[in-house]
Amino acid sequence: MGLSVEALLAGSVESVAAAKVPANAPQQVHAMRHFERGVRLWGARSSGPTWRIERGIVALFQPDDRVTSAAERFVMLAYGGDLIGVEAQLFGTYAFDAVALTRTVLTSWSASPAIATHYLRHAERAHEGALLRSGSALARLQRLRRLLDRAAPGAPWPRLRDIAAITGLQVETVSRLLSRERGRIVASCS
Repeated sequence: MGLSVEALLAGSVESVAAAKVPANAPQQVHAMRHFERGVRLWGARSSGPTWRIERGIVALFQPDDRVTSAAERFVMLAYGGDLIGVEAQLFGTYAFDAVALTRTVLTSWSASPAIATHYLRHAERAHEGALLRSGSALARLQRLRRLLDRAAPGAPWPRLRDIAAITGLQVETVSRLLSRERGRIVASCS
């Protein structure tokens, strides 16, 4: 990535997590869309607007090549205040497949956002994604629960196959751990 997030922010990683594209920033609202959990929002190589996530969590995946598993295609999670689909404005099409991980509300965004803030937040989300794929299976699920609680308070667990794709675990492992350790996972996140 060249420069680290820390170098770009002069040592203030916390400001990336706190930075959000303001809801009241000058913009022209075209549409507000509501999506249920598990719905595919768009596919890579399709065109559309940039979206601001008002509520919920969206998972981004590399395009489906019918060879690579969803776990190998997982790119990152985006949530409240994040802009997604910015690349479609730059290159004409979306680079990633997008799936609503929880109930999600998106607003189309046509302003010229603070692009540096967007890309610094993007780097922070990529780091979160890497952490969701490291450590023990239980630690991965605990990190995901904490992220869910922070980004979409009260949201239920995503579908098992989505959890498996995001954490790099097998669906069976996720199912077994959630059945056996649900209380411990939730308690450790409180």
